[in-house]
Amino acid sequence: MRQRLGLALAWLGEPSLMMLDEPANGLDPTGIRELRGHLQQLAHDHNVTIFFSSHVLNEVEQVADCIGIINRGQLLFQGKPQELQRYQAPLTVVADRGFDAAALLKANGWRVLKDSENLLEVQISLDADIAAINRCLLDNGLHVYRLERRQETLEDLFIRMVVN
Repeated sequence: MRQRLGLALAWLGEPSLMMLDEPANGLDPTGIRELRGHLQQLAHDHNVTIFFSSHVLNEVEQVADCIGIINRGQLLFQGKPQELQRYQAPLTVVADRGFDAAALLKANGWRVLKDSENLLEVQISLDADIAAINRCLLDNGLHVYRLERRQETLEDLFIRMVVN
């Protein structure tokens, strides 16, 4: 109830900017959902900029249309959630003659992070790269058995950016 009261008091002056620290803290799942709806309504219907900090990245992922990732005072990322795609996990490629496949992909400008007899990890920026990599390998006589890109949550990306 304190969180809800605090939000209501903050809204009384109809500010154009609200700064909230852990706004979902202490709320039950229903309260969190209601809070999320209220914040989205304030932002879109009343043109309010809402800046909030949270360690609950699942919540941030569902609400924010702009994200900043800060580690030890350094801004690591700022932008729209879809821009985080460039930080996604690499593409796993299973193909015959893995070392030849790695050399071919490197020669065509892709960054191969790991290569072995038949398993590669390739850093890509766009999903369109997946089709291009597949076409490149097939056009050069290599057999592709699997292309897989693990979808990561904001929490996964945060951990990789902060720990690495």
